[in-house]
Amino acid sequence: MSAKQKILIKGPTRLSGKVTPIANKNSIMAALPVCLLTKYDVIYQNLPKTSDVQVMLEILQRLGAKVVKDSQGKTIINTKNIANYEIPTELSSKNRASIMFLGPLFARFGQAEIGEVGGCKLGKRPFDDHLLQLSKFGGKTTSRNNKFGLEKTESVIHSPGLIWLREPSVTVTENIIMAASLVEEETVIYNAACEPNIVDLCQVLENMGVSIQGAGTNKVTVTGKYHLKGTTVNVRPDFLDIGALIAAAYVTGGELTINGVRMADYQNIIQTYQDIGIQAESSSEGIFVPAQSPGYIRKDLLGRSIKIKAEPWPGFPVDLIPIIIIASLFSKGQVIIQNHMFDNALDWTDQLQKMGAIIYQGNPMEVCVTGPSKLTGTTLSSKGIIQAGVAMFIAGLAAKGETVIEDAEAICRRYPDIVETFGKLGADVSWQ
Repeated sequence: MSAKQKILIKGPTRLSGKVTPIANKNSIMAALPVCLLTKYDVIYQNLPKTSDVQVMLEILQRLGAKVVKDSQGKTIINTKNIANYEIPTELSSKNRASIMFLGPLFARFGQAEIGEVGGCKLGKRPFDDHLLQLSKFGGKTTSRNNKFGLEKTESVIHSPGLIWLREPSVTVTENIIMAASLVEEETVIYNAACEPNIVDLCQVLENMGVSIQGAGTNKVTVTGKYHLKGTTVNVRPDFLDIGALIAAAYVTGGELTINGVRMADYQNIIQTYQDIGIQAESSSEGIFVPAQSPGYIRKDLLGRSIKIKAEPWPGFPVDLIPIIIIASLFSKGQVIIQNHMFDNALDWTDQLQKMGAIIYQGNPMEVCVTGPSKLTGTTLSSKGIIQAGVAMFIAGLAAKGETVIEDAEAICRRYPDIVETFGKLGADVSWQ
């Protein structure tokens, strides 16, 4: 896909049909560096053709990995001959997931180095804690020539015993778990992240021979092995895609069946959606979203507007905040939505105001949304944020007239086939 490609949406439309959600993108981003922990083949089933996946594969190849794609959709990676521990800046600057090579590289070589790290433009996103926590395995942090890294200070990498995280960062938790997987001692992580992608990562590592207890809880215990086996990687459906599909059905008044998922696994999302009037049902095929009129946003017992805020899992996921903002615009009432995890994570909402949305941003981390709003199509910018771009896409489906989303390459970092997928559900959408 060429840079600065645009998406054209002609609305309003009403979605209808059955759809299978994409594989969990964040699980895939964590599972790709895992291959550095073994000298045997790691096989990945049906990797999506997202730009982020391609960057991760390019990094592995630049490090010296052998990457083979077969005719059955499998990607086979072997890192037996890798001797390089420097992550190229021209690649790391394209996504944030590249930071997850630090743990495996440091555990294997006793050294790791990375330059600028990319990702969604959400304000300050330092990676100091990655280096600080990984250095506890017997290393020191380094800084030279605009690159940061780790060097071991002892003869072997060893477990620090206990690690307490200042905050339950997903990628820091993943980096520590991967580093601990090559250490034949027990490492206990307190205040660990609990997201489903952590569980997926731990399952992959257990299949390779690592002993892990507590995956999906805030206390994870890892006992590694110096020699790990190869494995085949499969990941669960993406809960962010599930949340986006439910919201898209709701705002268009459509009817969707989301195949192959259990509603019970996503109660944190479903119950929060119910707070703004969205109804979804469990079915034999997955989750069914019936055609429905705009619902009412719940008020608290004193009749005041409720607050919905981003929280670590199993709270409401931060990456669904843009999606619930859009959905709230089509419900009746008022809701305050907060994102205290990132400095500038709500700055993109000015794009919705251009469509006629009733949104007031009281401070950089809070918006007040009033619905129902009548949206009119216009030209929008994703501002380099994946989920903001997806939210604008959903808004365009329900808006009157033509909506053009610029900087659509941000969306393609997670959803390269978004136009084709929604086209099959009845949307009038196209690449420009």
